[in-house]
Amino acid sequence: KGARGAASAASSDRTERPRPSRAHSRPTSMRAAPLRASTALLLVVMLVPQARSQSALLEHWRNHPPSDYYLDRWVHYAPHYEQHLPARDNGSPLRMLEIGVSSGGSAIAWKRWYGPSLTYVGVDLNPACKRTESVGERRYIEIGSQEDPDFLRSICAKYGPFDIVIDDGAHIARMVQLSLQLLFESDQCMRDKSIYVIEDLHVLARCSGPGHDSTFCNHPRDFSSLYSDAFLGMHNRWQGCNQAGRRCHRAPKTRPLGPSWASMVAGVHLYDSMAFFERNSGQNATVLGRLTRGNRTERITTIDPKVG
Repeated sequence: KGARGAASAASSDRTERPRPSRAHSRPTSMRAAPLRASTALLLVVMLVPQARSQSALLEHWRNHPPSDYYLDRWVHYAPHYEQHLPARDNGSPLRMLEIGVSSGGSAIAWKRWYGPSLTYVGVDLNPACKRTESVGERRYIEIGSQEDPDFLRSICAKYGPFDIVIDDGAHIARMVQLSLQLLFESDQCMRDKSIYVIEDLHVLARCSGPGHDSTFCNHPRDFSSLYSDAFLGMHNRWQGCNQAGRRCHRAPKTRPLGPSWASMVAGVHLYDSMAFFERNSGQNATVLGRLTRGNRTERITTIDPKVG
């Protein structure tokens, strides 16, 4: 899918995804030669498809039925999704919110992947995306902008809280930031131990240097600050603890590390063009245990997760 969900109808159009160029060359000699960069690249190209074939999700995408519901996926996303999203064979009910519907291929593919256990909700600015909706299959499409806080709150009130949120919308920094902050810190929008995914983050590479495109952001840090803020917020609990982490006290006047939503981050996983944020509310944060061994009896010291 491409860029969509912006504040104007034009911005709901598809963002062009840069494709790697393919250089074709013919060897000039059959004699053995030292392994050069070009040879190494050839080996990578030959070996990667074999590794990717082990991804069940990628095979699922490849088997997407030909139809008007166009599917466009970066193949290297598949194993990361399989690693971080809930398994499809546990049968537990799941709710997914996807920002950006476009031609509907992703909506169809996710519903086929998870089956009846998934309630899918897609949002898009383009009213034509309503054609993908199928109430009988619990596949819902709502029309509105990811930049509209009231619209997002209404989606959460109607369908939430969600186990999975995927932002494949406008790919514009201010919109990505707004959606992440509003959805992530709301218990009405996201469950504990849920996952928030941002796709196509390679757009940040367009925000500096020759050919700078300010459509998406003014500087790459407009996107990269999301990851650094999340990582900082994960460590709010450590404020007021001594170096060993054995004695902690509340420090109400201490300035929080990162924005408010970041204090609910349990994990951050970064890959080429995509990021995964694991959510845990402060009240149910993972208790940290410290194990020590030596001459004394084995003991575990517990750290209060609510510190900070």
